[in-house]
Amino acid sequence: MNKQSSNYFISRCLRAKLGKFKMRTQILIINGIILSLLIPTILILQTVNMQYVEQILQHSLKRNTIQEISKHLNITSHLLNYQLNSVFEKTEITLTNLNQLYWIQLKSDIIATSQQPRMCDYYQPTMPQEHYYSILCFSRFGQEQNSSTNSNINQSLESITNLVNSFILSLMRLNDEYLPNQMYFVSSINSNQYGFLYPQFTIYPNFNPKEREWYKSHFKNLEKDKTNHTQLTNIYRYFDTQPIYSMTMTQSMLNLNKEVEGLFCSDLVFKNNLIPQLNINIMIVNTEGTLILSNYKNDIVSNSSALIKFDNEEITGFKTQDWNSILNYYYNKQLNSTCNYENLHILCRYNSIYNKDVVIQIIKLQNIDYFLILFYDIQIEQEIDDNINLLLKIVKKNLNQIIFVTVLGSFGLILLQVILIYIIFLPMYQIIRQSYFFLKKSEKSKQFEQQSLLQKINHFQEIIINQSITNDSQVNNNALMQFKFQFNTLFDRLLAQRMTINPQCQILQQFKYPRKGIHNSLDILKILKEDKIYDNYYDQQINSPKNCHLRNPFSFRVEQS
Repeated sequence: MNKQSSNYFISRCLRAKLGKFKMRTQILIINGIILSLLIPTILILQTVNMQYVEQILQHSLKRNTIQEISKHLNITSHLLNYQLNSVFEKTEITLTNLNQLYWIQLKSDIIATSQQPRMCDYYQPTMPQEHYYSILCFSRFGQEQNSSTNSNINQSLESITNLVNSFILSLMRLNDEYLPNQMYFVSSINSNQYGFLYPQFTIYPNFNPKEREWYKSHFKNLEKDKTNHTQLTNIYRYFDTQPIYSMTMTQSMLNLNKEVEGLFCSDLVFKNNLIPQLNINIMIVNTEGTLILSNYKNDIVSNSSALIKFDNEEITGFKTQDWNSILNYYYNKQLNSTCNYENLHILCRYNSIYNKDVVIQIIKLQNIDYFLILFYDIQIEQEIDDNINLLLKIVKKNLNQIIFVTVLGSFGLILLQVILIYIIFLPMYQIIRQSYFFLKKSEKSKQFEQQSLLQKINHFQEIIINQSITNDSQVNNNALMQFKFQFNTLFDRLLAQRMTINPQCQILQQFKYPRKGIHNSLDILKILKEDKIYDNYYDQQINSPKNCHLRNPFSFRVEQS
């Protein structure tokens, strides 16, 4: 009930306020009120909604970027694993080819004496210019180094050296940065060992390969398994004067009787050229957490002459807990992350040097018992934030454009409404204007007729009054008194008679505009000239049956006294 009364009160106020204006003005005012409420509401809702969308978009973008980073790390780790494994495979293939070439030379009794290789230079402060050429050289190792040769032994060894030096090396692309760093073979015939090296490097005085760890471990493993002719050593210090580490692949140098006469060897020196220069931190560690090789941005790690631990927080930024979490993730697939992306199955750990959570990927290298660990550094994190901020700026710019277009479209809509309302109501206003002139024109004639009627009525009234004066004796005539009373009230009723419908509305009803939603433009002047509009309102009111009950009938009935 209160709601109905409030609605009635509001509608009554609107009718009272808007009733002062024309219909066209009322429509424009109502549309203006609607648009003034609707447009700000839309803009406010759009702004609030955009704030939520921006937050969701920012979270989704960062989440998606982290996921893409993890996928990229996974792909990169597998590619690097394949790349490093290809080094070992190519090294083994190269050593096998050299061994097969040695068999062919022995079986075919090939004696190659042309293009004799040069002797390898010993260590000295000033190196000759030809040392820097990538050529093959030979040397005789051992405590008793001399130039004496054994015709049967050294001839076959020099022949294989000449064969390799002449054409085989050019087919192997040994200058490829991902191939073995050095390749050589040494004989184990006696204390005076023969060998060649590619590319040449400085041989230290009194260098005895038999005393090297890779030489000892190869023959020690052959005692356990006589078929284990291709072996890979553990990592070791390359030379005491150089802060680098290497691994050596060895293969037995077999004669036609499959007896071991020496070793074909290849050194795989761990240098940063094995790892591409990327914005990814790459570490190679053993199962105990010893850091072997890294392209870490910290100079202490890159140029360290001593093997360090992965969990050395001052150097790597990781703790022992981080190393245990990485191993647990690899072996048990248990996720212990410091970031909130567990549902993406992404491992994150806090790095104290970068002061950020970093995404980590770990994989086991093939053929060797080492881990390859990759993680993104702070530069990539900053790049992600910059890209997200750039995208959000673009979104805000588009939002401002949408708001501008909305406001501009609203003003255009208001202008279009004004034009359409003017066009729609133009025929009606033409009718009203012409009817106004028509009524004004006929007003004079109506006034003249009314004045004439009043004169006749007054004249008739005077006659009646005079007649009543002369007949004072007949005062008791009830019929005459009733007639006089009815006649006096007749004039008052005629003057008090009001039309229930405005004359202009009567004219509009005759035109029936608009009819069934079809708006026709009417030529009012032509209609007036053809006399199709009749001023017979009063006749219609008199002849209308529905108004009979409103009229008081005139009666000459005389009441009986």
